[in-house]
Amino acid sequence: MTGFLRSYTDIRTTDGRDATLLTPVVFQRPDSVGGEIITMPAGSRTDGASIPEPAWSLGFAPFGPYWLACVLHDGCYRGSTRPVIDNRDEADLILWEAMISLGVYESIAKTIYNAVRQFGQSAWDADRRIQNA
Repeated sequence: MTGFLRSYTDIRTTDGRDATLLTPVVFQRPDSVGGEIITMPAGSRTDGASIPEPAWSLGFAPFGPYWLACVLHDGCYRGSTRPVIDNRDEADLILWEAMISLGVYESIAKTIYNAVRQFGQSAWDADRRIQNA
Protein backbone atom coordinates (compact mmCIF):
# COMPACT_ATOMS: atom_id res chain seq x y z
CA MET A 1 0.00 0.00 0.00
CA THR A 2 1.17 3.50 -0.79
CA GLY A 3 -0.07 6.62 0.95
CA PHE A 4 -1.19 7.47 4.45
CA LEU A 5 -1.65 4.37 6.55
CA ARG A 6 -4.36 6.23 8.43
CA SER A 7 -6.31 9.04 6.77
CA TYR A 8 -6.70 11.18 9.89
CA THR A 9 -4.76 12.40 12.88
CA ASP A 10 -5.83 13.82 16.20
CA ILE A 11 -4.43 17.23 17.05
CA ARG A 12 -4.53 19.76 19.86
CA THR A 13 -4.52 23.46 19.10
CA THR A 14 -5.04 26.57 21.19
CA ASP A 15 -5.17 29.08 18.34
CA GLY A 16 -6.74 27.14 15.47
CA ARG A 17 -3.54 27.19 13.44
CA ASP A 18 -0.53 25.82 15.32
CA ALA A 19 -1.12 22.25 16.43
CA THR A 20 0.46 19.34 18.26
CA LEU A 21 -0.13 15.82 16.97
CA LEU A 22 -1.84 13.57 19.49
CA THR A 23 -1.51 10.57 17.17
CA PRO A 24 1.28 9.84 14.69
CA VAL A 25 1.10 10.50 10.97
CA VAL A 26 2.37 7.49 9.01
CA PHE A 27 3.00 7.66 5.27
CA GLN A 28 4.32 5.03 2.89
CA ARG A 29 6.12 6.39 -0.14
CA PRO A 30 5.43 4.92 -3.59
CA ASP A 31 7.12 1.66 -4.54
CA SER A 32 8.88 3.52 -7.37
CA VAL A 33 11.03 5.26 -4.73
CA GLY A 34 11.41 2.26 -2.42
CA GLY A 35 8.15 2.27 -0.44
CA GLU A 36 9.83 3.80 2.62
CA ILE A 37 7.60 4.45 5.63
CA ILE A 38 7.85 7.96 7.06
CA THR A 39 6.46 8.51 10.58
CA MET A 40 5.80 11.84 12.24
CA PRO A 41 5.36 10.90 15.90
CA ALA A 42 2.73 12.11 18.33
CA GLY A 43 3.97 15.27 20.03
CA SER A 44 5.27 16.79 16.78
CA ARG A 45 4.24 20.36 16.00
CA THR A 46 2.72 21.66 12.78
CA ASP A 47 1.06 24.73 11.33
CA GLY A 48 -0.47 22.74 8.47
CA ALA A 49 -0.58 24.44 5.10
CA SER A 50 1.26 27.78 5.32
CA ILE A 51 -0.67 29.36 2.49
CA PRO A 52 -0.70 33.17 2.29
CA GLU A 53 -4.13 34.67 2.94
CA PRO A 54 -4.45 36.28 -0.54
CA ALA A 55 -4.41 32.76 -2.04
CA TRP A 56 -7.33 31.60 0.09
CA SER A 57 -9.88 33.19 -2.22
CA LEU A 58 -8.28 31.28 -5.12
CA GLY A 59 -9.19 27.95 -3.50
CA PHE A 60 -5.98 27.39 -1.52
CA ALA A 61 -7.23 27.53 2.06
CA PRO A 62 -4.95 26.35 4.91
CA PHE A 63 -7.21 23.36 5.60
CA GLY A 64 -7.85 21.96 2.12
CA PRO A 65 -7.69 18.32 1.01
CA TYR A 66 -3.87 18.59 1.04
CA TRP A 67 -3.72 19.47 4.75
CA LEU A 68 -2.42 16.12 5.98
CA ALA A 69 0.32 16.18 3.31
CA CYS A 70 1.34 19.63 4.55
CA VAL A 71 1.46 18.36 8.14
CA LEU A 72 3.85 15.60 7.02
CA HIS A 73 5.89 18.17 5.06
CA ASP A 74 6.24 20.27 8.23
CA GLY A 75 7.69 17.19 9.93
CA CYS A 76 10.13 16.68 7.08
CA TYR A 77 11.30 20.31 7.23
CA ARG A 78 11.50 20.36 11.02
CA GLY A 79 13.37 17.08 11.33
CA SER A 80 10.64 15.44 13.40
CA THR A 81 10.01 12.48 11.08
CA ARG A 82 11.51 9.04 11.42
CA PRO A 83 13.66 8.63 9.49
CA VAL A 84 14.79 12.27 9.48
CA ILE A 85 14.71 13.77 5.99
CA ASP A 86 18.00 15.64 5.51
CA ASN A 87 17.40 16.89 1.98
CA ARG A 88 14.99 19.67 1.03
CA ASP A 89 14.39 18.26 -2.47
CA GLU A 90 13.34 14.94 -0.94
CA ALA A 91 11.11 16.67 1.64
CA ASP A 92 9.34 18.55 -1.14
CA LEU A 93 8.98 15.38 -3.21
CA ILE A 94 7.34 13.68 -0.22
CA LEU A 95 4.85 16.58 -0.11
CA TRP A 96 4.01 15.90 -3.78
CA GLU A 97 3.68 12.14 -3.21
CA ALA A 98 1.47 12.69 -0.15
CA MET A 99 -0.85 15.13 -1.94
CA ILE A 100 -1.27 12.76 -4.89
CA SER A 101 -1.97 9.85 -2.52
CA LEU A 102 -4.76 11.92 -0.94
CA GLY A 103 -6.39 12.43 -4.32
CA VAL A 104 -5.60 16.14 -4.53
CA TYR A 105 -6.19 17.35 -8.07
CA GLU A 106 -2.88 17.35 -9.92
CA SER A 107 -3.25 21.02 -10.89
CA ILE A 108 -3.66 22.02 -7.23
CA ALA A 109 -0.84 19.72 -6.09
CA LYS A 110 1.41 21.16 -8.78
CA THR A 111 0.63 24.74 -7.73
CA ILE A 112 1.39 24.00 -4.07
CA TYR A 113 4.52 22.00 -4.92
CA ASN A 114 5.85 24.74 -7.23
CA ALA A 115 5.18 27.42 -4.59
CA VAL A 116 7.06 25.38 -1.98
CA ARG A 117 9.96 24.85 -4.38
CA GLN A 118 10.11 28.56 -5.18
CA PHE A 119 9.53 30.03 -1.73
CA GLY A 120 10.36 27.27 0.78
CA GLN A 121 14.12 27.72 1.19
CA SER A 122 13.79 30.27 4.00
CA ALA A 123 11.44 27.94 5.92
CA TRP A 124 13.84 25.02 5.42
CA ASP A 125 16.76 27.12 6.66
CA ALA A 126 14.84 28.44 9.68
CA ASP A 127 13.60 24.98 10.66
CA ARG A 128 17.11 23.55 10.35
CA ARG A 129 18.58 26.35 12.51
CA ILE A 130 16.00 25.58 15.22
CA GLN A 131 16.63 21.84 14.92
CA ASN A 132 20.39 22.30 15.27
CA ALA A 133 20.23 24.86 18.11
